[in-house]
Order: sequence, then structure tokens, then C-alpha cells
Amino acid sequence: MGPGGPGEHAVHLAPRDGWWFATWRPGGLLVADVSTPPEFADDEWTYVDLELDPYRRPDGTVGTEDWDELAEAHAAGLINDHEYGAAVEAAHTLEMQFSQGTEPFGTTGWTRLSEAIALGLPPLTSFGDRPVS
Repeated sequence: MGPGGPGEHAVHLAPRDGWWFATWRPGGLLVADVSTPPEFADDEWTYVDLELDPYRRPDGTVGTEDWDELAEAHAAGLINDHEYGAAVEAAHTLEMQFSQGTEPFGTTGWTRLSEAIALGLPPLTSFGDRPVS
């Protein structure tokens, strides 16, 4: 349910201090990767995916996938206790915000996606020496 394939229209939002990375996709799917807050290093933004994927489907259904993957990663020591707690809290908060349409999950993200599509830009197929795969 993640961010689609190369060239698909999408709007992404990674808040500076949030534990998520959200994607608005055509057709009405809103999905987030619960993650560590983004960090900028060596000219690149990065974050660590903490497995949980809250979503709101076009029919309004809200939920979170991959609770089992979070538990497995935590048990294996790949996700520490602080990250585990932050991931659980972020998923529950996002579900509530998705359900209530709290901005930017109300109309703002969808408006930005429509505006981006209307620009008619060609899809990104590479970033110089880094092809999109």
C-alpha cells in the first residue's frame, strides 16, 4: 500500500519533528510510513521506517498495517523501546487524524496533489546518478 511506482503522481510530507512520512496518491489513498523523524545528511533526507503503515482508503476506511512486523523488529532488537513506543503513539494519532480529517489530512494534501498533477510535469525517472527504481 506504499508509495506506488516510478512516475506515479503523489505528494509526500515528512514533518521536521514528526514520526511519520505521509503520501497522498491518486484515487484517494492516503498512507503513512511511521518512521523516525527525518534527518538531513550528505545532501539527502533520510528516515528509518518503523514498520507501521496507517492508511485511509478512498472509501473512508482507516487502519494500520504491519503490527506483526513492528513486534518482530522490536523483539529482534532492531527497534528499541523508545522507537517502539513512539511508533505505536504515532500510528494511533495518525488514525485519529485521518478519521477526523485533521489538516493536513483533510483537504490540504488532496489540494496539493491536484495542483501538482495540473502542472503536467513529466515523471521523474532518475536523479542524475541515481535512477528511480
